Amino acid sequence: MKKLLEKDRKKLEPKLDKLFSQYIRLSYSDKKWVCSCISCGVRLHYKNMHNAHYIPRACRMYRRSEDNCRPACPSCNTYREGYHYAQYTIYMINEYWQSKVDQMRLDKNKVYKIPVYELQEKIDYYKDKVTLLEKSKVDGDYKSIQWNE
Repeated sequence: MKKLLEKDRKKLEPKLDKLFSQYIRLSYSDKKWVCSCISCGVRLHYKNMHNAHYIPRACRMYRRSEDNCRPACPSCNTYREGYHYAQYTIYMINEYWQSKVDQMRLDKNKVYKIPVYELQEKIDYYKDKVTLLEKSKVDGDYKSIQWNE
């Protein structure tokens, strides 16, 4: 494997963002490839959904955090910012408790830069996860996925 350099970051980050987004949307979709918006509950095909971030994606620490991301419809994620954030906050507190949500908010201003070699590792990791999810939904066996972590 070739040694990755800092200049490779510009190619790897968008690739990882795309795979991670696909993974989030697929992992919350049902066997018909449909998932629900975290805010309004509308159900759409996963390809028509966005990968919404509770802590904004500009925060590198949580940009690709599975705890921070859920599917959202384009309307909520793009245009209904106040409503979306309020509903997402309620979900996060119910899912992770207030203390974790508070910690995430405190962490959002911390400086974090993922090493370049780790970007490629994460690309490989999420590529495998997406492939497994796609295969399991086609085969109808999406409940029995065993992750090797």
